[in-house]
Amino acid sequence: MPTAKAHMQRLERLAFLPTLTHQLGVNGFFCGLAAHSNPTRTGGGVGRLTQWWPERRSAEFFWTNHGTDGREARVRPDGYGCWESDGRAVRFFLEYDTGTESLRVLAHKITAYSAFYTDRFGVLLFSLHSVRREQEFRAGLVKFLGGHDPGVVIATTARDLPGADDPSGQVWGLWSGRDHGPVTRLTLANLPERGPRVRHHAPELPYGEAAFAPTDPATVSLLSAAASAPPPREPVWWDSPSGLTPRRSA
Repeated sequence: MPTAKAHMQRLERLAFLPTLTHQLGVNGFFCGLAAHSNPTRTGGGVGRLTQWWPERRSAEFFWTNHGTDGREARVRPDGYGCWESDGRAVRFFLEYDTGTESLRVLAHKITAYSAFYTDRFGVLLFSLHSVRREQEFRAGLVKFLGGHDPGVVIATTARDLPGADDPSGQVWGLWSGRDHGPVTRLTLANLPERGPRVRHHAPELPYGEAAFAPTDPATVSLLSAAASAPPPREPVWWDSPSGLTPRRSA
């Protein structure tokens, strides 16, 4: 058992950790979704978080796999999750912005996602710290991408929007290079569905009942250029997280 002094020193190191604000924000995002599973919670929707991979776990799978050009795509989201509600399953990559990076650096992350099979695993969410920064980011993407389709579904939100404390709420705006008008806000459950659906199973860790096994033949097939070029837009059901190939839902 650590001494009182050692415990205090550890707390001091944590308090001055440069990434502490970012880590707390990412955890708060997922905890906000996980709270919907609390049986004592009243009001709100009936959705629930069925997969939550933190940054390290996400990197273990997505960072090391090759992209569409055969090279490592270097995808490292701040988290990866699956939100299910009313028969829909929205898988997503999260990029959580605290305002410390330039908008160009933030936009450049899309390059890695475009070089990966992102659309076969989920949509790309950007949570920005203010409405003004969200507006600047969305406008900057038009210039950054130069009219090119990134091949990834992108949605943004600002954490100072009304109701933004619940990331499952009607706070998400789909980005389009052709849309320069007011942002139409959608709930998380109403964003486009991407990635496989996995039959719920007993998870090894909390919030993992819809997690897929990285070594499954079904998962590996999604990381192959030989897989069907555009990913299926209708749900694909997997019966379990191990050893079964995908099949279309009835």
